[in-house]
Amino acid sequence: MRGPKPARKRRHRGRWHAGLAGICIGADASFANTRFNERRDGGLAEANAIGTGWLRAKAIDSPQALQIAASLEQYTKIRADFVRGDRDGISFDELNQQTAALQTQMWENLTSIVRAQPNAISNSLMASLNDLFDASTAERFAFDARPPPQLFWLLIAMTLLSVICLGYQFGLRGKPSRLLVALLMLMWTSVIVDILDLASARFGKLRTATTVYEWSLQGFGGTVATPPPTQP
Repeated sequence: MRGPKPARKRRHRGRWHAGLAGICIGADASFANTRFNERRDGGLAEANAIGTGWLRAKAIDSPQALQIAASLEQYTKIRADFVRGDRDGISFDELNQQTAALQTQMWENLTSIVRAQPNAISNSLMASLNDLFDASTAERFAFDARPPPQLFWLLIAMTLLSVICLGYQFGLRGKPSRLLVALLMLMWTSVIVDILDLASARFGKLRTATTVYEWSLQGFGGTVATPPPTQP
């Protein structure tokens, strides 16, 4: 009567370890999904800020405002290249420098507008550009922030622990199933790859789309306007 009890305890212990591994995998998946949504929502906020600034710049009758609108059209393409770029073949430092140069140019034109027309319309354009610069900084931070190495090693450790528990359970049963083991290993591998893919901004196939930037370009008319010459 007392013989089966230790085996039952071992079975329950193995199930407890497998359940703990599942909880850790779920927590890591939630973290990776949050990082992906931060990048996607950041792109939407940036595209909306670009569109708002462009509309307000078009509403002001001045050469500097038209230059700001033209710069925003170029800005949209640069930011789309930043979002869709891979780690190979694109210099992100160059894109960031182009972004900063356009921001400086737009702010200088805005300063001239505000000094010449200190009213609510010019102030609204200032607020739009300020929101845009903040959104661009937030998007850059979301893309540059890398997953912590502890996340990767936790996934590996939990996978190894689950495999050990699985083998232990099959050893207690005395009926190993190679097909079931292969299927479970395939599932675990797929989950880990998807988690790391979601958490990474520049690797894998689960990438942030640039659709919102393309919509903004369509709203501009599909072409980048040529800024008028600056009047002395």
